[in-house]
Amino acid sequence: MIELYLLRHGEAEPRATHDSQRRLTPHGQAEVLAAAEHLPAQLDVLLHSPYLRTHESALQVLKQRSASTVQVADWLTPEAPVDMALEQLSQYSGSVLLVTHNPLVSYLAARLSGQSVNQTSFGTGSLAHLQGDDVLPANLSFAWL
Repeated sequence: MIELYLLRHGEAEPRATHDSQRRLTPHGQAEVLAAAEHLPAQLDVLLHSPYLRTHESALQVLKQRSASTVQVADWLTPEAPVDMALEQLSQYSGSVLLVTHNPLVSYLAARLSGQSVNQTSFGTGSLAHLQGDDVLPANLSFAWL
């Protein structure tokens, strides 16, 4: 059984030397704090991409919630292949939070739920909760988005 939470990072500054180094804006920090209120108090696993804005988003979540394991996951970058994310995610169970980016988060939610990408669009700071027995395509259902 997995309780999967998908969080798109908060609003980030428009430019930096490299896209991976864009920081959260104050508004982005507030977006993530607001989303974190909807998470369980204790998560089994929190995974975030190696990009600075997802790391900062994860830190915002951890101001209000705790996680037994916190790790950087290279497979959560914006353009990472969905199949790779599914393969990696299949190793986890329990309550899992992924802090990631568009377009990956929208494609991953669509693939896991069997819905179209148009139905699973994520704005900055958006949070979704999917649940089910196994991490397989079209095998999880939305509790909320």
